[in-house]
Amino acid sequence: MSKIGRPTKYDDSMPEKVYAYIDKCSKNKQGETRDGLEIARLPLLCGLATYLKVNIDTVFEWRKSYVPFTDACKDLLAVQKDLLIQSGLAGSFNSTIAARILGANHGMSDKKDITTNGKDLPGLIITLSETIDDE
Repeated sequence: MSKIGRPTKYDDSMPEKVYAYIDKCSKNKQGETRDGLEIARLPLLCGLATYLKVNIDTVFEWRKSYVPFTDACKDLLAVQKDLLIQSGLAGSFNSTIAARILGANHGMSDKKDITTNGKDLPGLIITLSETIDDE
């Protein structure tokens, strides 16, 4: 029985292409500068999809299906996290955008629970009573 649908573009060279994309971002081939400092391009999964000429959904599917690709994408995200933190501290990235990406992609948050100390709150009890005015 033959497979239905378009054949996958995935091949064994895809993890190497992920590392090539990371390298391209980190070497800043575009020569962009800000206040005299070189600005590295932030490696993103959507940028990787564009680099590989596939849809972002394809990248997500490949991450689920191919362990070497998954590992390469984990490395991409590690580089992304490090670059966001280091560039954020240096002031070369917008801190709001950096914080949002760190929150969305890396589970980091600047929120602090100051009321419950991480414990579940007890259920809320509401008592309704009816009052009758005698007039």
